[in-house]
Amino acid sequence: MPAAPSRRTFALNYIMVRQATRRRGIAKALHDALMASRTESRATLLVQPENVPASAAYATWGWYRIGQLKPFDDAPTHDALMLDLGRMR
Repeated sequence: MPAAPSRRTFALNYIMVRQATRRRGIAKALHDALMASRTESRATLLVQPENVPASAAYATWGWYRIGQLKPFDDAPTHDALMLDLGRMR
């Protein structure tokens, strides 16, 4: 029997901003608006370790690394990050 979905964790898949509009605070504004609307206690995401700009942005936005994860057999290893949503309220 599959596990019931968690009501404590929100999984963020992607925040993408077109290259021509990067470095204008758009991704941060999207992130903050999305996270402010969440009722869960935490959020998680995966980021490839070599994606230094994304990792750095997430770190400044309060995300922290909790480990590494290979989401499926032939996937690259990702850093698993978490954000305490209670701190954003």
